[in-house]
Parts: sequence; structure tokens; C-alpha cells
Amino acid sequence: MSQSLVVAAAVLVAVLLGPVPGRAGEPDPPHPYRLWAFNHPHQVPADYVYRTGRVFTPPASPAWWQDWSWLSGGVASLVGSPAPEPIRSPGVALDSHVRLMAGELVRQLRQGQADSSTLSVVTFVNLNHLYRTSAFGRYLGEQLAGELQRAGLNVLDVRKTPGLMVQEGFGEYGLSRDMDELSFVHPAQGTVVGTYTCAGDEVFLNARMLRNTDAMLLASVTMVFRQNEVVRALLADEGVPAGQAAAVRVRALPVPAVTP
Repeated sequence: MSQSLVVAAAVLVAVLLGPVPGRAGEPDPPHPYRLWAFNHPHQVPADYVYRTGRVFTPPASPAWWQDWSWLSGGVASLVGSPAPEPIRSPGVALDSHVRLMAGELVRQLRQGQADSSTLSVVTFVNLNHLYRTSAFGRYLGEQLAGELQRAGLNVLDVRKTPGLMVQEGFGEYGLSRDMDELSFVHPAQGTVVGTYTCAGDEVFLNARMLRNTDAMLLASVTMVFRQNEVVRALLADEGVPAGQAAAVRVRALPVPAVTP
């Protein structure tokens, strides 16, 4: 009787656990529902899909001297992860547009081998009224002159006074728009001019480099971008000069020859 109970218990265990693996060197008998048991150190999600024979253990947590997450921003999060995109202010966005325009002008000037010329950059004006301008037009000319100089071109500033003007309580001045304080002749082979016009929320810019001897167009660039609060603020004071502007003569000196 006891022997029958032992046999029945053995059969019940075999049914519950499945077939016993084969001997050494022999393949295990096939079974679609082999039972595997692992002592996982982590909790397996309820919706996990078991596609392999084992679940890999996640990497161990860093030691206390390696965990810098308590710092502001988390130094550990910076390692091995891409830096977040910087948030550009409206002014920085406008500056990047001017930089792109300058780069295209420089590329065309160097293709035409005119990058050794001395240039002057003037204020951008309204396309529909060439004597109408604003702080926006003045900023474009100011920024474009700096970008061209940083690109390696020779740029002169016609607002430079022959001497320095010192005003007590205010400071020292080296730039002016008063014709009584400026030189009337400037040596330059080319002038960078520009226009802007607005339609809806968009701004259209055109910049050209003209040869002073014959007004030949040497380089040009066009850009369109959407207005932001900075552009609208700079356009707010647009107007026309109250009196007639004085003329400054530009003497177009020959471009110096490049020795091999």
C-alpha cells in the first residue's frame, strides 16, 4: 500500500514539473511550457512580454560617492545624455539672421576675389521709401558691419570723427553724425546697402555690396523671417529725417594688387 502511494506521488510531481532533463550530453526533451524559476532582485512589470529564456538584471545603483544627483541640475544626468537645446532670446535670433546674411555676402565676395576691398556699411532703409528708416535699420547696418569685419573683410566706419570729443559728466565720443565733426572723404571700393519691408508678420531683408566706381552689384543676399517682439520694438520709431541729409564723398581707391 505504501509503495502505491510513493508511485502516485512521483507521477504527480512529474506532471506538475514537466519532464526531467536528460542526462549529461543528451538534449532535454521538448516541452512547450517548461517551468523556469529565477530569484529576480527587481520587480517584473505585470505587462512584461517574456520573449527570452531569462530576464536581465538592471545595472546596480551607483555608490554614494558616484551619485551627484543631489546637486542642482544633477551632474550625473549630464554624463552620457545630450545637452538640452538652449532657449534663444528674440534678440539672439535676430543676431543669427544677420550673421547668416554676412556669411553669404563674404562667400560671394571671395568667389569674385573682391574680399580685399575696403567696404563701408550704411543703414538699412524701408524699401518703399528709401529715406525712411528706424532703429531696426540702424541695428542691421551696425551688426552687419561687425560681422563682415569678423569674417576678415576691411570695413570702415564713416561716423568716426577725426578727433575725440570729451564732454564732462558724460564721457568721450569717437562717433558722430554731425557733418561739422566728420571727414568729408573716405577711401572705399564698395558700399554695403540694404532694404527691409514688412508684410503681415514677416520681414523681408535685402543686402547688396555695390562697387563705388560704377555701382556694379558684387554680392547680394535675401532673407525672410517672422517678426518677434524685438523686431517690432525696433520698427516702432520708423520715420523720415526732418531736414535734407548731407553728403559724404567716398573716394574709390583701386584695390591693392595681391602678390603671389
